[in-house]
Amino acid sequence: MPAFGFMVDDQIASVLTYIRRSWGHNADPVSPEFVSGLRQKYSARERAWTAAELLEGEK
Repeated sequence: MPAFGFMVDDQIASVLTYIRRSWGHNADPVSPEFVSGLRQKYSARERAWTAAELLEGEK
C-alpha cells in the first residue's frame, strides 16, 4: 500500500469510509473535506503517532 502522502483526499476518504462501514457498521462516510482539514491541521507533524496519542482521541 502506498504511503498516505501519495494518496489524494478522495482516496483516503474512501478507504476510511470502507473501514468504518465494515462488519455491519452503519457509520457516516468520511468526506474528502474532513481529510483535507486534518492534513492541514497536522501538516507540520514529523513523527509517527503513538498508541497513547491515538487512544487519547477517543476521550
